[in-house]
Amino acid sequence: MSEGEHDLVVHYVAPSPTWRVSYRLVAETDENGETGTALLQGWGLFDNRLEEDLNDVQVTLVAGQPISFIYDLYASKIPERPVVKDEARVVQAPVEYRSEIDAGEVLMAFRDESPRSGSSTVLANRARRVEKGYKQLGMSRSDVQQSTAINTETRDTGETFQYVVNTPVTVKRGESALVPIIGHDVSYQHELLYNKDKLTTHPVASMRFENQSGLTLERGPVTLVEDGDYKGEAIIPFTKDNNSVYVPYAVELGVVIKEAITSDTVLRGISIEKAYAQFQNQQIRITTYIIENTTDSDKTVTIETPIDGNWSLYETPVPDNKTLEHQRWKVNAPAKSTATFERKEQYISYNSQELRSIQYIDLARWLENEFIDDSLIDDLRDLLKVVDSIEAIRDIISGNDIERSNIYEKQEQLRKNMSALSTSGEEGELRQRVVAQLRESQDRLEAIEQNTKDLNTQIKETEEKITAMIAELGKKYGDND
Repeated sequence: MSEGEHDLVVHYVAPSPTWRVSYRLVAETDENGETGTALLQGWGLFDNRLEEDLNDVQVTLVAGQPISFIYDLYASKIPERPVVKDEARVVQAPVEYRSEIDAGEVLMAFRDESPRSGSSTVLANRARRVEKGYKQLGMSRSDVQQSTAINTETRDTGETFQYVVNTPVTVKRGESALVPIIGHDVSYQHELLYNKDKLTTHPVASMRFENQSGLTLERGPVTLVEDGDYKGEAIIPFTKDNNSVYVPYAVELGVVIKEAITSDTVLRGISIEKAYAQFQNQQIRITTYIIENTTDSDKTVTIETPIDGNWSLYETPVPDNKTLEHQRWKVNAPAKSTATFERKEQYISYNSQELRSIQYIDLARWLENEFIDDSLIDDLRDLLKVVDSIEAIRDIISGNDIERSNIYEKQEQLRKNMSALSTSGEEGELRQRVVAQLRESQDRLEAIEQNTKDLNTQIKETEEKITAMIAELGKKYGDND
């Protein structure tokens, strides 16, 4: 601490509502009607919710999202020993990153002296009434610019952007202040922007400009006045310098857009790898845009679609511009006519199948579509013949099993009959016949057993042959599609 008498400056932070911004675009078109120059003006709106008047205070408005929290420094903390507890923390909420644009510098102090008219709603409504009166007043862009005093400094602090108001501001308790912070000329052009996710059947009339002002725009509403006419309202997103700003202010009802989507899956290639056939499949998605222009003038519609990382474009014009999330194409729509635009996308997937499970119908389809050559077809046919021979052998073995089961049933019946016969006379003769039948059936069982054993040996030898054939196919065609 310093000794003796001296001035002491105390700084502290008091919680208060976040400040907001309201914009105005006063535009004048060029001769072509599609481009022009606009004055972008912005006012910072903040509320005094403290229990005291703020007289001649220095105001700095910060655009961005600094991290802030409450930490208890008042209550004494005595650590308990030997128990150690984790420090309690608040998890950071998701941070939204958006493209950013800056506008020029403007300053105007505004405060309503009436008891309750200083609210943000009243101030915003008053600003809009002023916009709608431009045509009657005959005010041009230059008139509007000269009518607003500018006394604001800007500071780019990296993660945030500051508007420092040089003129002291007075705000009574419970009232609000409207401080001009931006005033910059921008060159713009008109665009009809269509995005089905935002508006199903019509494009939106938009004004697009590049922010070359070196400033950052906080998110806020904007009122658009062009050539003295009120055009509409929109939202300007939080935007940094050197980024494009789209201001969609009205729906173009004279242009109707419909989408038709078709899809299909096509086999595009086959390769051999070890014991498998590898298939390359192309999933196709075609979106057709039908643009009906019922107006008397030609239109250019910018079609915007989200970028899907799993799908890629093919047989489609390169997008006129892209962002991290969207891609856009400009499509000409002549007056009183219909235009179409196709966006083709593909998704490549792979699957495999054991060579020995391939069917002859598959070979015919592959050969018809020229996925494999005649030589590979011949080799695969030879393989399938050998595979089919195993199935034929297994059919014989299955027949042997059925016959063996029938013989067992017959033998059981003969044994029951023989047990009821005596060993002498006619029954003795009949008994001998039954014994002969049992001997004959037993001989057949032994023959079936030997045949099944030979067939299983044949299957084993054929399996070894198939394995060798597949290995040879892998060596011969493994690198071919």
